Amino acid sequence: MIIQFDDIPPEGLRLFIDDLSWFPEEFDKKGSVEVDIELERQENNLVFLWGDIRATLILQCDRCLEKFEFPLAGRFKVDFELVENCETATTADEHFCSDSEMDTSLIDRPEVDIFAVLAQQVRLSVPMKRLCSDNCRGICPQCGANLNLGDDTCRCQTVSESPFKALSILKE
Repeated sequence: MIIQFDDIPPEGLRLFIDDLSWFPEEFDKKGSVEVDIELERQENNLVFLWGDIRATLILQCDRCLEKFEFPLAGRFKVDFELVENCETATTADEHFCSDSEMDTSLIDRPEVDIFAVLAQQVRLSVPMKRLCSDNCRGICPQCGANLNLGDDTCRCQTVSESPFKALSILKE
């Protein structure tokens, strides 16, 4: 969904997105996805976008490999600034970016791709380390049993030799 700058009225534009064609294919979801978007156009080639995404993602835990539900709920803001001659510089110049510049997307056409922004926000909301819980015990490195299900699920020796035992020879 592309919104042209000229299509944004002076009082702003509010959208409720029910088309889920933008939703990233790499994530499974449970239930509905609710999206509210607000766009506000400024006089100096700026557009501010605020949004809310509410969904439940199905992720796989990085420790125990079990699937778990991850509630995705958050508000985000993206600023778009139209830059007339948006050419890449041939030399690298040093420039100190202010906090306001860090949240600004420079664009070369007076349009905002709402679906691209939404997909990006979902990807940014998913944690790098996906854990079903903070105290997830993971899987046994020897037999692969899920240690969260209890100690009786793992048939391996509970006390294994240290991987550093071979280094004790060097100490002697």
